[in-house]
Amino acid sequence: MEIAVSCALLIGAGFLIKSVINLRNVDLGFETGGVLTGRVALFDADYPDAESRDLFLTLLKERLEQEPGITSAALGTHLPALGSNLEPVGVEGEVYPTERDYPSAYLSAISPDYFRTFDVELLEGRDFDALEARIGGDSVTIVSQSFVDRFFPDGDVLGRRIRWGISTPQEQWLTIVGVVSDMYVGGGVGGIGDDQKPPERFYIPNGLAENRFYALAVRTAGPPEIMATRTREIVAALDPNLPVYDVVTLENAIQQATWAFAMFGRLFTIFGAAALFLAAVGLYGVLAFSVSQRRLEMGIRMALGAEHGSIVRLVMKKGMVQLGIGISAGLIIGASMGGPLRFVLYGVEKGDPTVFAGVVITLLAAGLLACVVPARAATKTDPMEAMREA
Repeated sequence: MEIAVSCALLIGAGFLIKSVINLRNVDLGFETGGVLTGRVALFDADYPDAESRDLFLTLLKERLEQEPGITSAALGTHLPALGSNLEPVGVEGEVYPTERDYPSAYLSAISPDYFRTFDVELLEGRDFDALEARIGGDSVTIVSQSFVDRFFPDGDVLGRRIRWGISTPQEQWLTIVGVVSDMYVGGGVGGIGDDQKPPERFYIPNGLAENRFYALAVRTAGPPEIMATRTREIVAALDPNLPVYDVVTLENAIQQATWAFAMFGRLFTIFGAAALFLAAVGLYGVLAFSVSQRRLEMGIRMALGAEHGSIVRLVMKKGMVQLGIGISAGLIIGASMGGPLRFVLYGVEKGDPTVFAGVVITLLAAGLLACVVPARAATKTDPMEAMREA
């Protein structure tokens, strides 16, 4: 029983450990180092209309860019790898019979220099300019490479138009002015489900969106942490009543957003290691007891000329049978755990053979080690002493 439970727990731990490794190795598509982030909320009481919010965002970006030590500043509804809004989108020239037929892509409203701040390459076209970022600016958009691959497979995308939302005549067309490399979307609770999110994304200027919550990001010449106090002071100079919250480096923000993988990985590893230890001890105890009960049989075998190797094989065979039954049961339980665990896995299939192979090898090694001591003890049985005890 201990072997089966240990196997199942170790399979769960293997899934989660591999998820953590996959998450650490994922290509985010942007540079995380050297960036400080924060968030502000522009509520109706102080910012009752789009114009007041537009003015604040414009002034804040200008003040941040003027600060020594800040090389680039950007504002937007979302930070990369920390979520986005999935919105229906229509492509000019395409026909969608019903609302359900509209495809979806992730949308973020951003300021100019957003991509420069995160060191992301513009593959085609240009960034938004300052006038486009203000209310009343041109209706333009920048799309990701995966967006182009999906909706414009011919690659001819600049100047083409899309609509954000259900494409009724009342919705405005957005002209594509640029193509940017893919940026990891993220944003699931604890990172859960992030690997299931499609990469297609499009960006609009802040002036085209009605939002109350904005993220700010500044790329710094030195360590980003040293600009935290100064960033708060710049915001306070524009509005003393407006707090800046979640002021952390981008690296820390992403780590905080993916806490679930680390937490579940540690828990399953601890429980799996404890179960493995108990299984090894239990197997050792069973075999040691079996050897003590069969001392007479082993003494007679050795008196009749049985070699030490045959005695070892006799004990090991019993241990391997128990180990095999336990591992088989554990693999069945572990395989059934793949479905329920899928929601906390990242880039791992529930039947991942490397995880199962690693667990089996680990259990076999622990099981063999647990069998060695009783097997060696059996070879040291004195035939005459064993028969006298009988």
